[in-house]
Amino acid sequence: MSLFNIATVDIQDSVKPTSRRRILLGGSTLALIQNGIRMITGLASVPLTIGYLGKERYGLWMVTLTTLNFVNFFDAGLTPALKNRMAEAFGKQDLEYFRYYSSGSILLGLCILGLGLVLLLFLPILNWSQYLKITDPVCQREVLPLVLVVFGTTITMLAFTQIEAIYAARMQVALTKFYDILCSVFGFLLLLTGIFLKVGLPLLAFLVFVPRILAGIILLGKLYLHDKRSIIPHPIVFPKLLKEIFPLSTAFLGIRFCEVAIIALPNLFIVRLLGLHEVAIFSVAYRLASIPILVTTAILPVFWPVFTVAWSRGEKVWLRKRLVLLCAATFLSIGFYACLMGIFGPWVVEIWTRRRISVAGSILLGLGVFSAIQACFYWVSTFLHSISDFRFEFICHLVWVILLMIFAWFLMLRLSLIGLVIAMSASLTIACLIPMMKRTRWWLSD
Repeated sequence: MSLFNIATVDIQDSVKPTSRRRILLGGSTLALIQNGIRMITGLASVPLTIGYLGKERYGLWMVTLTTLNFVNFFDAGLTPALKNRMAEAFGKQDLEYFRYYSSGSILLGLCILGLGLVLLLFLPILNWSQYLKITDPVCQREVLPLVLVVFGTTITMLAFTQIEAIYAARMQVALTKFYDILCSVFGFLLLLTGIFLKVGLPLLAFLVFVPRILAGIILLGKLYLHDKRSIIPHPIVFPKLLKEIFPLSTAFLGIRFCEVAIIALPNLFIVRLLGLHEVAIFSVAYRLASIPILVTTAILPVFWPVFTVAWSRGEKVWLRKRLVLLCAATFLSIGFYACLMGIFGPWVVEIWTRRRISVAGSILLGLGVFSAIQACFYWVSTFLHSISDFRFEFICHLVWVILLMIFAWFLMLRLSLIGLVIAMSASLTIACLIPMMKRTRWWLSD
C-alpha cells in the first residue's frame, strides 16, 4: 500500500469520534510543544537583542517586520482555496485530482518567488529613512539592507507555505510541526551566534529566518521522493485551475490584506506620532501580554480541518458545544492572565529587559484584554474559514481596519500608547467579534 493510500485510510478513520479526538489531542499537543519552544526562544531573544541593538535599532527591526507584512497577500488568497481542494480530493482518495491541485500549489509558489524577485529590484527607490522618520545614523545605514533581507526572506517563506499546505491537506501536520520546532531552536542559536560575532542588523535578521527556508527545501525534497508527480508544475492547466478557485480566493485575499494592515498599523501610528523608541516599548509589552494567545494560534490549524469534516457531516450540535467551550475557556484563562500582567507585568518587564524597558501596568492589562478578545475572535473565525464564509469575514475585517485607524488617531493624540490599546480592543470587538459570533450562531442554529 502506498504512502498516499495509507494516509487516506487514516483520513477515513478520522471521521469517527474516537479518531477525531485522537487527532485533536495529538495534533494540539505537538502544536503546543512547538509554540512553547517558539515562545521560550522568543522571550529569551528580546533582552538579548535589545541589549545588543539598543532601542532605536530594535524598534527599526520591529517596524520593518510589520511594514513588510504586506507580502503575505502575494498568494492572492489562493493558498486556503487550494488547500481545501486538496483536502477534499485526498479524503475521496482521488489521487489524480490531488496531484492536479498540489502541482498548482507548487506553481503558485514559483509565481510568488518570481513576483518577489521583481519587486525586490524596486525597493531601493523608496527613501526608507524619510518614510520611517529615522534620524539615527546607524539606523539610516542599515534600513535599506534590512528591508531587502526581510522582504526577500519573507517572500521565500510565503512561497514555501504552499509546501506546508500540501502536508496539511494530507493530514501530515506532525511533520511540519517537527520542523517548526527545529527552526525555532536553530534560529535562536544563530541569533546568539550573530550577537557573539557582533554582526550588523541585516545579517542578524537573515540568520533568524534562514532555518525556515532550509526547512521548506527539505520538506519539498521529501515530497519529491514520495510522490514527485504531485509537485511537478503544469503551467498549461494553471489558467483553468485559477478560473475554478479564484472566486473563492478573492474574499480571502481581502481578509489577508486587512490582516496585514491590522498588524502594521499600530507600529506605524506609534512611529509617526511617538517615535521609534516607543515601538520598542509597545513590542515588548505586546509580546509579554499575548503569551497565552500563542496557545490558541498553535492549535487552530489542527481544529480547522476537523471543523470542516464535522460541518460536512451536519454535526451542528458538536460544533456548537465545542465553540462555546473553547471561547469561554480561552477568554477566562487569558483574562486572568491579563489581570496578573496588570499587577506584576511592569516588574517582569524590568527584570526581563534588564531595566532597559519600562511599561505601565495599564498598558499590559489593556493588551491582555485585547488578547482575550482576539482569542475568541480566532475561534469563530476558524469556524467561518472552515465553511468558506470568506465574504462575510472580509466585510468584518475591512470595518475593523477603518475603525482602528479612526480610533487610534483620535485616542493616541490624547492618551498616547494606552489610547492605541483601547482602540485595538474596541475596533476588534465592534467590527469583528460581535457580528461574527452572531453569524456563527446563525450557521449553527437548528
